[in-house]
Formats: sequence, structure tokens, C-alpha cells
Amino acid sequence: MTGMKVAVDSSAIFAVLKGEADHEEWLNLMIRLAREGVQLVACDVVWAEIAGFYVEEWKLRKDMADFEIHFDALDLATCFTAGRMFKAFKQNSTCSRIRILPDFLIGAHALKQTQGLITSDRGYMRTHFQDLRIIEP
Repeated sequence: MTGMKVAVDSSAIFAVLKGEADHEEWLNLMIRLAREGVQLVACDVVWAEIAGFYVEEWKLRKDMADFEIHFDALDLATCFTAGRMFKAFKQNSTCSRIRILPDFLIGAHALKQTQGLITSDRGYMRTHFQDLRIIEP
């Protein structure tokens, strides 16, 4: 796995930060991958979602560094992919969730800029990003 780049979704990070029942599994997964030489990254959207958990930016930066998760900005091609997929989703769905666009940005980032996504996917990513490698503990 050395040299791979894998995205981390906010769901996995929140599990650790909030001390959820499975937080050790998520943390151990990230530690194991980092030790195997996998570069863990999170896109701007994930950083923004996680930022709401903090009062000070330095603490966010410290915790992400401790988790060995690096900032990896969305590029234009990724944004375009997310926008096209979101438009198709809205045209073919009765879902009224406005919050879903960030999910498309996170999924498109993982699909276009990395080799997989660490996420507690409950079928959503597998449904809309069928070529995306989902990584779970």
C-alpha cells in the first residue's frame, strides 16, 4: 500500500473525536494504513465539517496532524464531477436534502484524487460512487 493516497471522511474522524463505540476500530485502521505508507488526506469539505467540533484552529490542525491526515484541496475536475453527479442525482431523486452536495464533493474527491475512502458508508457512497474503493475497519 506504500505510495497510496486514501481520503478520510468526516464520519470516521467524528467517530474518533466523539469517542463513539467503534472509535478504536477507526483509529486503528488509520494508524495501520499510515504505518503501511498510505498517505491519509481529507478534502476541504471534510476539514470544514470537522472544524465545527473545535473552538480554535490550532487544535484542529494538531489533531489532524496527530491522525496523520493531510489537507488535500478539491481540484476543478473534481468539483465538475461532483456537480454533474449531483445534478443527475437531483433529476432522478425525490430526495430534498440540501446537505447532500458536500457528500458528492467528498465522494468525488476520493474517486478522482485518491485510491479509496475511509468512511462509515451505509450504502450511499457505494450507490453513487460505484467505482470508489470503500475502506472500513
